[in-house]
Amino acid sequence: MTWEEVSGDGVIRAFTVVHVPLSTMVGRSPYAVAVVKLDDGPSVSGLVLDVDEGDTLSVGARVVAEFVKEGEKTALCFKLV
Repeated sequence: MTWEEVSGDGVIRAFTVVHVPLSTMVGRSPYAVAVVKLDDGPSVSGLVLDVDEGDTLSVGARVVAEFVKEGEKTALCFKLV
């Protein structure tokens, strides 16, 4: 296994909108989590940023990866393009 840099561009293959949050996400619901097929090959999952309850996510929507730092943690997230 080797480490490879990828573009971060991809397509949503599956998603869910969480209304009952994990304890670490209290106060942030609803929020969306998606499985994204990156243009460079692998599939990864992450939080979809800036999605309001009225927004419509769809399988096939284009996204770009963004790393978000919260305290000592860094999370892989995605933004719709």
